[in-house]
Amino acid sequence: MKRSLIILVAGLMTSCFLQAAVVTTSNLNFTGDGIFALFNQNGTLVPAANGEVRIGYFTISDSAILQAWDLGDLELLNGNFIQFGATFGLEDFDADINGAFEGGPSGNSDPFNGKPIVLWASNSKSGFTNLSAEYLIYRFDTTFQTDPWFGEVFLGTTPGVMLVGESGKYSHDVGFGAGPLPGFNTVAAVPEPSTAVLLTLSFCGVLFLLRRKRAVS
Repeated sequence: MKRSLIILVAGLMTSCFLQAAVVTTSNLNFTGDGIFALFNQNGTLVPAANGEVRIGYFTISDSAILQAWDLGDLELLNGNFIQFGATFGLEDFDADINGAFEGGPSGNSDPFNGKPIVLWASNSKSGFTNLSAEYLIYRFDTTFQTDPWFGEVFLGTTPGVMLVGESGKYSHDVGFGAGPLPGFNTVAAVPEPSTAVLLTLSFCGVLFLLRRKRAVS
């Protein structure tokens, strides 16, 4: 009986392990000797103690993502982002180098199967709906696969599309032997004025002109 129980437990543990998926996510290059550093929009390397990175996929189209970003609607973006594994910080990189991140989110990737891997980085640990923070959103061409699966995505070397953020604006030599490399930088969301605000401003402008006209008369 005890032996059967041990075999059953071992079988369950093996099954759980086989169902695991790990996605190495980093801004190292493929050879591991260089790095495409992460800057903020002013060109300062994001400190190792700051910033957060997560991966997953969006349930809305790229155009809807851009529209929400232009409106500064981070709540909508966050609500339509399905996260894989846990969020990790820049300080998770062993060397604690500014502008560098490397993590290995794990979980069951079967529900994510076929979805393009999206990296969403922030220069702050204030969550992903804070308008005072800056963000970078990059959609890789690489897709999640069925378990068991061990994938890799590298910002700067794995092909994809930049949805939010900039690249090639700043460069830096982190000291990994590759010399100065072009980096990526986060940007801040600037919400557009709402229709109500625009109407209020227009109304105030009309009142001002009417009063000025009366004063002149």
